[in-house]
Amino acid sequence: MEFGAILWLILFGLIIIIVLTILLLIINKLSPEVEPGKTWIEAMDEFRQKHPVWNFCYTFLPKPLNILLQLIGPKRPKYVAPNEQ
Repeated sequence: MEFGAILWLILFGLIIIIVLTILLLIINKLSPEVEPGKTWIEAMDEFRQKHPVWNFCYTFLPKPLNILLQLIGPKRPKYVAPNEQ
């Protein structure tokens, strides 16, 4: 294999990783906050009941597809780390 082809594959992989990271950050920014008095698990249970098909797609589709679907579908509740509460 030529050096140029290997370099192109490495750059393409890095670009894909960067794009997916940016998409995840955008999705996290757009996600609704967990309502006060609720835990994240309770909010996710409510999301699963309201949107069972979307939850299935987000959970079981391969990574690039589920990330792209999250841009157009309902947003999951944002997970808040315990030290940020």
